[in-house]
Amino acid sequence: MDAPAGSGAAQGHSEGGDKRASARDSVLRLWTLRVEGDAGAAPISIRVRNISAGGLMAECDHLFTPAERVALEVSGVGLVRGMIAWSDEDCVGIAFDRAINPKAARRPIGGGMMTSTIQAVPRMARRPRMPRVNS
Repeated sequence: MDAPAGSGAAQGHSEGGDKRASARDSVLRLWTLRVEGDAGAAPISIRVRNISAGGLMAECDHLFTPAERVALEVSGVGLVRGMIAWSDEDCVGIAFDRAINPKAARRPIGGGMMTSTIQAVPRMARRPRMPRVNS
């Protein structure tokens, strides 16, 4: 039986190697998540390292229990719910309940393209330099 998208086996944490159901994108994003069913708990910060339509892998200082339900606000996507697929001392794998568009999660905050305010100086406007003299 194939591993569900985002599960430990799908995240590459199996003896047989990488068996992901969908391609992953490398990212570096700081997000917060909440453990569902624990309304009084403080949000947990995670550093997302890769994301796919079915889940993500992140670094964090919290040790989760597999199958624990979580919710996180994904920039460019919105609220995403899922469950902990695997967890070790400094990383966690989360399987999403529904597929997302990982490209949307990679977009810059604000949704627009990054632009530069630097303008090139036309070649004719540049001051000519003095010729080199070889001695």
